[in-house]
Amino acid sequence: MAFNLLKSDNRWDSIFEWYKCVGSVTLLEFICAAHHRQGHTAKRDMVKKLIESPDLNANNKRNTKLEIKNVKKLEFCRKLWRLYS
Repeated sequence: MAFNLLKSDNRWDSIFEWYKCVGSVTLLEFICAAHHRQGHTAKRDMVKKLIESPDLNANNKRNTKLEIKNVKKLEFCRKLWRLYS
């Protein structure tokens, strides 16, 4: 269902800050491709910058990956809390 929402043109994803909470390169690449297909070059370029960040490097140590994952989860929870509080 989430992938179908990303493919649609009328989705609500104007908040680029939410993309920073995604820790999966595969999901970010899918989002980037969806923006490219729809002609949103500015959003596509912003997602590309996130993919290029050293945080998402597959060669990071396990402890580093876990720490980054926890930081992204915490950031996501804080954003949800601010949105609904």
